[in-house]
Amino acid sequence: MDELKGYLVTAARLAWQAFRAEHPSETFYAFSLDMYPLGSSVAAKANTEERLKKSVEDYLKRWQPTSPPERLEEVIEDFRWHSGDWSYCNLALLETANKWLQNHGDHSAENGRRVGNCCMDVLRALDNEGLFGKGKERAKMYITLSWGDLSLNEILDRAKVLNPPAVYERCRRHMIAGYEAWRATYKERMLALLATLPPRPPELGPFDIEPPEIDLSAHLRPAQEQE
Repeated sequence: MDELKGYLVTAARLAWQAFRAEHPSETFYAFSLDMYPLGSSVAAKANTEERLKKSVEDYLKRWQPTSPPERLEEVIEDFRWHSGDWSYCNLALLETANKWLQNHGDHSAENGRRVGNCCMDVLRALDNEGLFGKGKERAKMYITLSWGDLSLNEILDRAKVLNPPAVYERCRRHMIAGYEAWRATYKERMLALLATLPPRPPELGPFDIEPPEIDLSAHLRPAQEQE
């Protein structure tokens, strides 16, 4: 993986520099390496405060046109942390790394794990060299590795490892609050859904309408209390 790491470090650095050069008037707050399933390829993604707001405004106009003004800030915070909602993506600069993956990867779960660990090392190396800024500048940046359908714990684990405590704490508070709100309305939403479906055959038993339990014990305390 050392050869792949070298390719990715160079490519991710160039991608970040290209994003900034192409959008000099925008305020960047996020960078991600997005790994496709089983480590088959990797893309670089980024977002800015300006594009974040525009994306949410477009989303609300299309899907929630009657939402109150305060809904804008709520959805901005939802979109902020998920690279799938970000505006800027670069695959071209990662071509050499992705060719290496095509030639050396076996598209297994173990391969995905190895490539994921390599990407984490790449992001840490770039952060350590100061690519994403230092001090107050770095405290405004969110760095992550996105990999398929990550669990809430996996998202928070990456946020904690790759970011300053203040960035992780903001992400942690939002994610935990979102999970609690989802749990609070889960049964009501399930009952509304079941009301639209044909009756369930008695031999299958009742639907389970209780929300799934997720163990978030590793992230329930504020960042400063986890040290």
